[in-house]
Amino acid sequence: MVQTLIKQKLVSKQKPNEPCAVVIGKCGAGKTTLAKKLCNKKHESDMENLGTQQEFDCYHADCYEHAFSLIDTPATDPSTKIYKHAVLLRESLTKRKINTIFFIIKYDGRFEKMIEDYFQLQPLVSKYASKAVVIISYWEQSKDPENEFNEICEFFAEECPNVCNLITYSEQVSNSDVASLMYSCMSNMDEEELVITDEEFNLNFNLYETKSSMKKLFEQYQKKINLIVQENIEIINSMKSESAEEKHEVFRTIIDKVKRELEELMQNYREEHADIMHPLDRDTLLAKMEKENATMYNEFADKVTPMMSSNFSNDETNTNEGKCIVQNCNNLETRQDGQQEFDQVCNPEDMNQDDQQKILQSTNVRINEQTG
Repeated sequence: MVQTLIKQKLVSKQKPNEPCAVVIGKCGAGKTTLAKKLCNKKHESDMENLGTQQEFDCYHADCYEHAFSLIDTPATDPSTKIYKHAVLLRESLTKRKINTIFFIIKYDGRFEKMIEDYFQLQPLVSKYASKAVVIISYWEQSKDPENEFNEICEFFAEECPNVCNLITYSEQVSNSDVASLMYSCMSNMDEEELVITDEEFNLNFNLYETKSSMKKLFEQYQKKINLIVQENIEIINSMKSESAEEKHEVFRTIIDKVKRELEELMQNYREEHADIMHPLDRDTLLAKMEKENATMYNEFADKVTPMMSSNFSNDETNTNEGKCIVQNCNNLETRQDGQQEFDQVCNPEDMNQDDQQKILQSTNVRINEQTG
């Protein structure tokens, strides 16, 4: 049976004023469903109503031991009218004094994907990270809830140390259980009026948009890498009638061919985006692409090399050559993991003044184009 879990149990406090929280999240994360469910409002599935929310709503939950309010915000990644949604999001965040910011993040077995989602949401309220509580939705999809919860908590503690607490949520659990845990977080935080200046908003909005663009570019790059690998796998699978010696030579050629094609793809992206991206963004994206190249190449070579060795099991020289191919692959020069740099590029505090100024100038041009 699915249970609601919390990283740090808190004792609820009686507040002089009814606490209020903001819920933010991406399309399909379940934030509107959660807000309406807790407040006994009729709701449609986020997936059925994907990206259609145009305004923000304030819900009052008064059917539990402690009453509280939730401000539901527009999704942070709408497919259209991006700037309008960002303005509405800012307005909802600064509408009234709040105690807590709940980040609604959809469960994903790839924990790094949830971290990425958090860092896409975080820039808009980076000054108020001390109010951040992550709620993992769709928790019923976890196949090993207890162990995964501990792993996720450790993962967030390492990658996102500013997150105050972490809660899991599923529509299968009791509303009162979820409401109780959320209130315990809210009641242990002081209410505060969030102030987001025009300069901060423009900078953070641009950083979020840049992050989204980089993510799309990387996903496109991954598809092209997968296509290269798949095409070469099909060539290998088609070699059924050839002799062992012929296969051995062809397999060696294919391994070299994959390496060359990945390097050419990388170079094409490097040239294509050299002048249209901020140097920091470009280097971060290229570092992550380069790491993906090395990973895919290693996996491909690791699978093909044993096939070469099995064809020449008595030929120690050829077997060693096959091993050398994988070894050379492991020695590919890769830059540091791009994930940390992806995170940093969304944090204005980690950027120097010149970088911030360049981004602000770029943002102002984009805003003028959208509002002109």
